[in-house]
Amino acid sequence: MPFLLKATLKRFAIVVFCVYSAILFAQQTPSGKREISGTITFEETPLAGATVMIANTNKGTKSSAAGRYAITAKPGDILVYSHLGYKTLKIPVEDVTSVLNVKMVLQSEKLDEVHVEATKNKDVENRKGTFGLSKKVTDAPSTFYIKGEDLGKGYVSVVEALANEGIPGVIFQIDYDDPRRSRMKSRRTISINNSPDFLWDVDGVTYKDPPTFLDITMIKDVRVIKSLSDLALYGSAGAGGVVVIRTNNATNMDEVKKKNIAAKYYNNTFYNNDAVTQVKEIALNKTLLNEIKTQENGLKAFNFLKKEVLSDKINFHQALEASLVLKNHFKNYAGTVEILQILQQKNKDNPEYLKAIGYYLQEMGRKKEAIAIFESLIKLRPTYLQSYRDLANAYTEDKQYKKAWRMFISYLNLKKNIGNLEISNLINSEMEWLYFLKKDQADIKTKFLPKSTSVTDFQNDIRLVVEWNTSDADFVLEFVNPDNRVFNFNHTLQDNQDLILNEKLIGYSSSEFFINTLKEGQWLVNFKYLGNKKPEPAYFKFTLYRNWGKPNQTKKVIVKKCYKEQDKIQLLKLGKQLF
Repeated sequence: MPFLLKATLKRFAIVVFCVYSAILFAQQTPSGKREISGTITFEETPLAGATVMIANTNKGTKSSAAGRYAITAKPGDILVYSHLGYKTLKIPVEDVTSVLNVKMVLQSEKLDEVHVEATKNKDVENRKGTFGLSKKVTDAPSTFYIKGEDLGKGYVSVVEALANEGIPGVIFQIDYDDPRRSRMKSRRTISINNSPDFLWDVDGVTYKDPPTFLDITMIKDVRVIKSLSDLALYGSAGAGGVVVIRTNNATNMDEVKKKNIAAKYYNNTFYNNDAVTQVKEIALNKTLLNEIKTQENGLKAFNFLKKEVLSDKINFHQALEASLVLKNHFKNYAGTVEILQILQQKNKDNPEYLKAIGYYLQEMGRKKEAIAIFESLIKLRPTYLQSYRDLANAYTEDKQYKKAWRMFISYLNLKKNIGNLEISNLINSEMEWLYFLKKDQADIKTKFLPKSTSVTDFQNDIRLVVEWNTSDADFVLEFVNPDNRVFNFNHTLQDNQDLILNEKLIGYSSSEFFINTLKEGQWLVNFKYLGNKKPEPAYFKFTLYRNWGKPNQTKKVIVKKCYKEQDKIQLLKLGKQLF
């Protein structure tokens, strides 16, 4: 065996050994307690008398007149923030948690939901316009299709019948005593909310609850759609996916009446052109940046910055910001990488800082250096599922497909060890990419059951992966379709508490979105940062894949530093004509 190959395999074996040793250590050694402090506010005003408790204990405290609080807790504890008249919030303590500034929101009184909502839906089998065709499962990655004649007839409810089909990416909750309470929930990360219920569209009329009145023997066909481009037609009501059912005796409701109903329930949330095309980033240390820019050349700028970093005159975020001046202003890429590696060594125990460094290295195309970052991260956070995905993805980008696949298998083994958790769709997408496109190079011999039945099943015009270095970041992603209708992903504690709770407990900070078919017109992806729960920036990596899974697939990486709440920015323009 060649010496180089032996060294490579030895290095990988060391990484795997360190990972599992760290897992055992983490399971056997309790983490130390630390003080968690912060300010509790409502609309930027300090909130006095708010209660902060450690879940499932009687340990707690209250906020002062200035909204300040402090409590001793350990990683794994869940802090519960409550106040009369405000929504109760839960935040798990992580290995890096020391400051949590919490914004409370009023407890809204919700009206009873209307159980039947009507929408005029275009013919689903041949949908025209900007949303493209709603294709069958053989050529649409986010659509499940079954003919009515193939649907089991001996079931009490349509949910039970569909559950028997084993639809990928769908969670079924069957209530045999009351079929009306049965539920279908999406487990795909394309969902704009955290696994919300599916919407039901029966012959053009939509329902929030499963249609228990429906005679299964009268069903002509069923489609379960989860594609962003198709879901945009239904607006936020269809965020979790839509079950489209056509019956053999489709309703003969008067067309005028249908249109009147549709006008009330159609997605009428339109984009109001409030995103700016450019936003000036807040400089953390203007004096430092100016001093670097006044240097005669890139070498002198590098030597100046290196001295500042090594002397600890500036903090991590200022140094990271300054390193980009070397890259952007002086085109000194080698110097930038060296500064990033110095920061890596100085902050080797801070996973959030390391992840930010890794993002910038990946944006620069420095694959080997990025791998070193993510190898160190998996040792620091061996129970975080994100660690396995990040390292596997870094290996894939460097065309080390065997290592990537082995890391994914390590992830699957860890998943079994820590509980019955579903594989995230993001990781499944990347495993399928290797399985269908790089099976020989990855030397895939282990049993793997992909959700897609063929390579065409997971191909998409657009795949957008969003990653953030800290789970405490609040933000909104806004998708605007060619009809100018808006579809939002709200990553805020106030709007999506269950999602963020799961992210922290399971250990991941990423999401993916697909547009399966780009038609005429243009999609916009806008981004609004809403702040962090600690007084430091958050870092985001946006990876745009065009023609995902196709021979002409391309990739673009954008990294953004966000500090304090900022204006909504236009992040991407997507259209067939822009390919």
